[in-house]
Amino acid sequence: MKNRNLTNGFTFVELVVVVGIFIVLLSVLLITVNPSEQYRVASDEKRMRDVARILNALEKWLDDGENTVDDLNSGKGIPKEPKDIGSGEDQVNLCRDLVPKYLNNLPYDIDYTNTYYNDCDDYYTGYDIVSTTSPDYQIIISAPNSGYRKSIVLER
Repeated sequence: MKNRNLTNGFTFVELVVVVGIFIVLLSVLLITVNPSEQYRVASDEKRMRDVARILNALEKWLDDGENTVDDLNSGKGIPKEPKDIGSGEDQVNLCRDLVPKYLNNLPYDIDYTNTYYNDCDDYYTGYDIVSTTSPDYQIIISAPNSGYRKSIVLER
């Protein structure tokens, strides 16, 4: 009988080389894609859309009928210093003015701790609102807890 040297399969060295190449390619892919960076950018884009939705709803509310800025927030108006938008005692409550006619619900920052929306009596958006009078009257809504940028600010 002949003595046969069976070489069916890969050697250990070949397997190690293939696994090493796979790890290097995967590392390059993860560095290129950077999922945490992509998540922060996507979250900030959502914050930007949320802030724009609130501002658009405020603009429609002001354009509709005889509403004035002083009528907002149960007649308290918009503060001259930044305040949180929410249903709390020291917060600006825009819900009754905007929901459900201009918004289905008030958007909130899902990545910020303790933000939620249950109804107009129980919500906290994580966004701030302020008004300015000089040189022109402006309403400014910001997302101060943004992950990628320092802050997201929209004004009209």
